[in-house]
Formats: sequence, structure tokens, C-alpha cells
Amino acid sequence: ATTKQRMWRFAEDPHFSRLSAWYHYANIFGTLTVVALATCNMMFPSFESALESLIMLDGLFAVQIVFRFSVCPNRRAFCFDPFNLIDLGALLAVWVPEILQW
Repeated sequence: ATTKQRMWRFAEDPHFSRLSAWYHYANIFGTLTVVALATCNMMFPSFESALESLIMLDGLFAVQIVFRFSVCPNRRAFCFDPFNLIDLGALLAVWVPEILQW
């Protein structure tokens, strides 16, 4: 298998290796944290540290999506996968208001 194929399996298959399993657990934890911070920011708009943390975590989330897209064997299928569309929507929900405010 090529390096790109191994990287794809690492990113998509939690059974590929122990490190891959930890990556998936960290990804789930990160996603839940982003949801919690976004909720906190909506409920308490003056809570600036939540917004800063949300933007930082969302930046890491964006890097992860770009990584998965770059090693994906079928980019068209990647773009139409419902989970990836949800990920993209979650990114846009945070970044678009910030960019428009800037």
C-alpha cells in the first residue's frame, strides 16, 4: 500500500492501528467540545473565551478535513458523503459569521 493509502486508512479506519483508534477518540471528543462551545457561545454571547476556544478547535477541525480530503482515494465521493457535508456545514457555521464581522 502506498503512503497515501495508509494515511487514508489511518484517518478513516479506527481498527487500522492503536494510534488510529486514539485519533478517532480524539476526533469525537473534539467534535463534542466544539458543539459544547458553540452552544455556550450562543447562550452567552459575551463569553469571549468560549468563542476563542471554538475558533481554535474549529481551525484544527478544518486541518483534519483538509487532510482527509487530500488523502481520499475518491474526492467526488468524499464531497457528497453526508458526514463530510455535515463537517463542512459545521465549519462554515463558525467561520462565515466571524469573517463577515471582520
